[in-house]
Amino acid sequence: MFLNWFRKLAMRRMNRAAARRGRAADHRLRPNVQSLEERAVPAVTISAPATMSALENTSQVVNDIAINTDASGANVAVVLFAPDGRITLRNTGGLTSLSGNGSSVLSLTGSQDAINAALDGLTFQPGTNFAGPANFTIAATDNAGMPSVSQTVAVTVAALPTVTGVQVGPEATAEATNQGSLVNQVTVNFSEPVTTHPDSAFTLAQLSDNQAPVTVPVQVTWNADFTQATLTFAGSEGTGGSLPDGNYRLSVNGDQLAGANGVAIDVDANGQPGGTLDTDFYRLYGDVNGDRIVNGADYAGFRAAFGTATGDVNFNPAFDSNGDGVIDATDFTAFRNNFGTMLSPVGVNPGNITPASVQRVMGDADGNGVIDFQDFAQFRQSLGSPVFNPAFDFDGDGDVDFIDFAQFRQLLGQ
Repeated sequence: MFLNWFRKLAMRRMNRAAARRGRAADHRLRPNVQSLEERAVPAVTISAPATMSALENTSQVVNDIAINTDASGANVAVVLFAPDGRITLRNTGGLTSLSGNGSSVLSLTGSQDAINAALDGLTFQPGTNFAGPANFTIAATDNAGMPSVSQTVAVTVAALPTVTGVQVGPEATAEATNQGSLVNQVTVNFSEPVTTHPDSAFTLAQLSDNQAPVTVPVQVTWNADFTQATLTFAGSEGTGGSLPDGNYRLSVNGDQLAGANGVAIDVDANGQPGGTLDTDFYRLYGDVNGDRIVNGADYAGFRAAFGTATGDVNFNPAFDSNGDGVIDATDFTAFRNNFGTMLSPVGVNPGNITPASVQRVMGDADGNGVIDFQDFAQFRQSLGSPVFNPAFDFDGDGDVDFIDFAQFRQLLGQ
């Protein structure tokens, strides 16, 4: 019994000694474990914005980028990579080395202070005409042998605000797609709301014979979200608000127009803010197919619309010369007066606008440029017939008779 008790006592003492040895060993090892944990924490850290915005073809200054290191006196190496643009540093004087400044891959070394001075206010330039999601990455390490760290900045590159279209005259209809007969407004559409929009940004001029362009007064109204400007004109008497016949040029000055971010509208679509957009157009009453001549093709449309009013199936506002909502004898008189008239486009000489030639092509009912037997067949149908064709009314008396035939015969074959 005594022997068993002694054995148990010895075992307890041995267990206590082993426990003490274990605690001592753990205490000796712990400083080494702690040192390894500390070495797992990077000695270099990067402060940078997580996201930012930029504008197409426009440099964006980036602030709040800094490199921090806990290695006293250590040099820092930094690499910047911009797959969707270029990065340029402004303050580079204190750096030890620098390469690729102003490119998509840039590397620099120096003290922490010199590095941070160089990174302060760097510029990010998106790729040419690039718009959409982009990014650039900053990677850094020091000469103490610590692992490198990196941070990526997400960049949203917005497209420049632009002019998306210019509509001359009212919205196109099935009856008149490219007509030049009715120009009672010009509509300019933009890709985003225009916050700065003086009326002086829109200039309309009439181009006339051997004279400088003559400014035409316009009234500018905007839709609710300022993405569409509509220009209207007083017009001449009896034109229903339409411009008089002639050639015109609308100029939009993008330097006077700006979007919500304050950047000028890229009106000429050259990828740069501002600029000038010129749109040339004309008005010639009766020309509903846009070929700059009032001829038999237009007359067929006029006949179909004659006697109709707003809301009727065949009503075509392009033939409503006075804007009263009815196509009647008043409009017929205006159409007959313009029948056979051709308005040529303007050409530009140094400092001058060439005359716009206006020609009468009476007798050429089919508008092919020649008075031939096809026109004679139509003349025969109109001679003394209630089916009046103004192409053959040479004396303008409202009838096609033998007096008109005498003149038609002289032109036949020309």
